[in-house]
Amino acid sequence: ICAVLAILPKRYILHRAFKLFFLLILAIACFADNLVYVRIERPVIENRLQTVPATDTDRLNAIRAQFKAAGCSADQMQEQPVPDETLPNIICTLPGPEPGAIVIATRLDSRAHGEEALVDWGGPVMLPLLAESLNSAPHRQTLVFAAFAGHDKGFAGANFYLKQLTSEQRAQIRGMIEIDKVGRTPAAYA
Repeated sequence: ICAVLAILPKRYILHRAFKLFFLLILAIACFADNLVYVRIERPVIENRLQTVPATDTDRLNAIRAQFKAAGCSADQMQEQPVPDETLPNIICTLPGPEPGAIVIATRLDSRAHGEEALVDWGGPVMLPLLAESLNSAPHRQTLVFAAFAGHDKGFAGANFYLKQLTSEQRAQIRGMIEIDKVGRTPAAYA
C-alpha cells in the first residue's frame, strides 16, 4: 500500500500535466484559424518530468538541452542575462509570418525539495515540449517560450524581459500563458 501511495502523486501530477499541455494547445488555437501540432509521445513526457535537476544551474542546462532537442536553433534561442540574478532568462522564439506574438512562460529557478520540486519542474519541462510540438507546424503569430529567472525576487526575469522590449515589441504581444504549479492548481483565465 505504501508503494502505491508513493507512486500516486507522481501519476496524478503527470495526468494533470497532460491536461495542462492540451489546454495550452487549445488556448493557442484561439489565436489561429487552424491548429496543427505534432504529438509528443507519452514516454518522452514522462522521462522529462521524472528527471528533476538538483540545482538551478542544472535546470538551466537541462532546459537549454531540451530546447535544442525541440528544434530551437541557435538563432531562435537567447540567454538573456538578468541584472542581480545568477541565472539568465532562457528564451526560444519561433517566428510566425504575421504580426503578433504569444508569450508562453514559466519560472526557471526553484527552491523546492521533494514532491514540490517535481511540481516546480513541470513548468519548465512544458516549454520545450510545447516548442517541439508546435515547431514544425504552421502558426500565424510568433511564439515566445520563456523560462524566467528571479521568480522569488519579484519576478525579476519577467520584469527585465518586458522592460528591454521596445514599445512596438510590447504592442505585438497578443497573449501570455503562464505555466506554474503543473498538476497542483486548476487552469485559470485572467
